Order: sequence, then structure tokens, then C-alpha cells
Amino acid sequence: DTNTLTENSPVFTKIFTECGFEEHDMTDFDPAAVRVFLTLLADKKMEDIEPGMFREVHKMAVTFKVDWLRQDCARWMEKRIIAAGGDNLEKFTYCFEESYYALKRLEIRVFMEFFKDNHGLSYEITNADMIDSPQYNFMMQYLKDFDKMDKEMICPLL
Repeated sequence: DTNTLTENSPVFTKIFTECGFEEHDMTDFDPAAVRVFLTLLADKKMEDIEPGMFREVHKMAVTFKVDWLRQDCARWMEKRIIAAGGDNLEKFTYCFEESYYALKRLEIRVFMEFFKDNHGLSYEITNADMIDSPQYNFMMQYLKDFDKMDKEMICPLL
């Protein structure tokens, strides 16, 4: 339904109304994520989505300038970042990787800043207590293969 799309997005308004197209190719996005995106637009709310869908849904919200969905995605990610504390390395790593993706691919700094602010990550280990912290463990686990990873991935932590 193009009405749902144009009501939510100035980009879709331009595509369908101003340019007169009757459809838009969404093959650049994961088909399952497109279905979730369209459902969210129809419902006009995002209560929760699977972590595996977040990146694509957020990318579509940014690409198509769906402001309310971008804000809901930001709140969703902030909740995950806060909950990523403790010893759950998988959640911690997920939040870092999504924050890094948003920074590098979408030029959105807020997730990485929020991640750093909430988890006290720094390039300096200045306190002996830090060595047993989840932050230190994350950094040591994440950076164990530093020589094999994209060197830019560490820069947001500095």
C-alpha cells in the first residue's frame, strides 16, 4: 500500500507522488526485514524486533527517512546497550558491532557514544579493578585477533 509508505516517509512520497512511480525495488534489503519494516509502518509503532532484524530495519528507517522509526530504533538499541552490561560477552559484542556499523555505514555516532558512555570503555587501563571488569574482558576477547580485523574497528573506542 503506497499510502502507508508515503504517510511515513518523505522519500517514498517523492518516489510515488512526485516521480509517479507505481512501485519501488527493495531488493537491496533482506526480504524478511522488508516485511518487518512494512508491518512496522502499517502499525506505526515498534515494540520489539529480533536482534537479527535490527540492522536492516534501522538501515531502511534511515534510508527512507522514517523519523519515528529511527527514534524507536535508537531507543531499542539504547535498551540493548544498557542491558549488555555484566558478563554476557555475546550481547556486549552485538551492541558494539551494531554501534560500529551505524557509525561507519550510516554515519550515526549516537550508538557508539552511548555504548562508550554506558560501559566506560577507554583505550587506557588505568585502574587495577578494571582488569577483572566486563569491559576489560570484552576488549581482550574482541581484540584477540586484532591483526586479522578491520583496523578501523578499534578507533571508535578511543
